[in-house]
Amino acid sequence: MQTTTIAQRLAERRAEVGLSGRALGVAAGLSARIVSLVETGRANPKRQTIEALASVLGCHVEWLASGTGPRLVRKRAS
Repeated sequence: MQTTTIAQRLAERRAEVGLSGRALGVAAGLSARIVSLVETGRANPKRQTIEALASVLGCHVEWLASGTGPRLVRKRAS
């Protein structure tokens, strides 16, 4: 049973990578306000927003959106 929310997963992953809400927003092409609203659970993000956040955070879209599936995207060897 999934007990975490997208807000909790976003806050946790953002802290792990060491980004401020503003820095995450800039890197994802979003405003700091949108990041804050999602992270505090006051907004349900669109799929496009989740995809942008997941890309910057190095996590899978489905994990960020629903808590299912693998958490981190594996980097390819060069």
